[in-house]
Amino acid sequence: MKEHDIIFFLDLFLARWKWIVLSALISCAAAYCVCRYCIKPVYSSNVTIFCGRVVNESENLSMHQVMDENVRSLTIGLQLVNDYRELLKSDRIRDKVMNVVKQYIPDKKFYSKVIVDSIRQTRMLSIEVQTNDPQLCQIMANAYADAFIGEVQNIMHMQNSQIIDSAKLPETPIGPRKRYFSILFFFIGGGLAFLIFFALTLMDSTIKTPDEATNLLNLPIIGTIPQNDFLLGSEYHGPLIISTAGGSKSTALSEHFRAARVNLQYSLINKKNQALVYIVTSSIPREGKSFSSSNLAASMAESGKKVLLINCDLRKPTLQQFFKVHTDIGLVNCLIGEKRFDEVVQRNVMNLPLDVVFCGPVPPNPSKLLAAEEFEKIIQEQRNNYDYIFFDTPPVLSTADAVLIGKCADAVLLVVRSGYTHSRLVQQTINEIRQAKLNLIGMVLNRYQINTAKCGYGYGYGYGYGYGYGYGYDYGCDYDEKIFRKHHGEKYSGILQSLLGRKHIDRKKIIDSETENSSDRKKRS
Repeated sequence: MKEHDIIFFLDLFLARWKWIVLSALISCAAAYCVCRYCIKPVYSSNVTIFCGRVVNESENLSMHQVMDENVRSLTIGLQLVNDYRELLKSDRIRDKVMNVVKQYIPDKKFYSKVIVDSIRQTRMLSIEVQTNDPQLCQIMANAYADAFIGEVQNIMHMQNSQIIDSAKLPETPIGPRKRYFSILFFFIGGGLAFLIFFALTLMDSTIKTPDEATNLLNLPIIGTIPQNDFLLGSEYHGPLIISTAGGSKSTALSEHFRAARVNLQYSLINKKNQALVYIVTSSIPREGKSFSSSNLAASMAESGKKVLLINCDLRKPTLQQFFKVHTDIGLVNCLIGEKRFDEVVQRNVMNLPLDVVFCGPVPPNPSKLLAAEEFEKIIQEQRNNYDYIFFDTPPVLSTADAVLIGKCADAVLLVVRSGYTHSRLVQQTINEIRQAKLNLIGMVLNRYQINTAKCGYGYGYGYGYGYGYGYGYDYGCDYDEKIFRKHHGEKYSGILQSLLGRKHIDRKKIIDSETENSSDRKKRS
């Protein structure tokens, strides 16, 4: 079982503090209302009785006789206190008291409680009566005292008891204690709400934070894309490719895609002077892989690279909706021989060195088309014309398409939606990818909620479409190397080292190599 420290509980409270406080306030208000309007006030009245014989001066006793009488009376009184206390609780006394009470409230049921206690190290008894009526409370207390004294004389033939303090009419109720119960139920309500959220957290096996992703899956994080509820609403009609120029270049969102882009560029070293091919996939639908692949490709093109994005999701294609392009031709037309590849490519999309191949008509046999040699041949030819090629594929656990085209790719990028995808499903996806001997380089944590993080800052965006693909951002860095080192040097250096399997990264050498390869391709094209 996972160990939880004080930081975990503090984070859980901070993430759900509004609901916890609301539950506490509701419990507090409910307790106050019940005490104020539903429970009748309770009044209390006390009477004190002295149990012992008092020597009068008229008895004309000597000093020595008075002292002996007091000692004997004290001894007998202390021995009889327990007997007196039980006598006060007897039905005989209670029946006499009830006869007196019926004269005050005949044929009426009422609440009453009698507490008999002996005052420690004395011969005094305290009789406390609690009822809902203050006058009845006084009458019952005095009636108990009178009935007790009379029964002691009748049973024990002793006149050694007398009333010290008669019962008085109570002015204020002793209960219910509204302040006490309000405070008590405030903490009870908040505590129960916290326990419920803690139980839900223990039962929740979804991946929510980058730390959980790296610890449970042992995968490096290529990028985190937090969520913002504003862009999830129906009122937002802005651009869907927001990681590039065209009104969003200066936004913080583009910086997060640039951070993922930088990590992606460092994930593989291009030694073949050909395009690097990435498969962008997920475990199940509605995780945001299509939006992530679109924005990563656009962000890569913004950096000056020549990029090709191919919609390999031939079952539920969505790229046209992201790019706001309407066309009836695409990859399917090329694979069945109706069109040449140059005829189905959308050139310089969004005025960037970004070419996009959409799906075209939805075929009845998508897996067969993607597994054909024609597809592999097309990709091999296009490696010489681009710097990067991205495949937007269906989820791994839904179809085998992503694994089928894995032979054409250099690496696989897995998109995981925060708080949505269960860890066992992601682990199953990772196992299938590795069983197919594909190079899984890392994951993108999509729709990452800031309030689930232990620390961090930034703004968030979220979006759902088609399968439910979403996007957002956490915190990113500028593409400039100095800003990258300043903001993310420590955080991302460990990730890049694990990706490359080296202790030190010669960044200048990698950047120069990528620049030379890009220039050579442009000259050939």
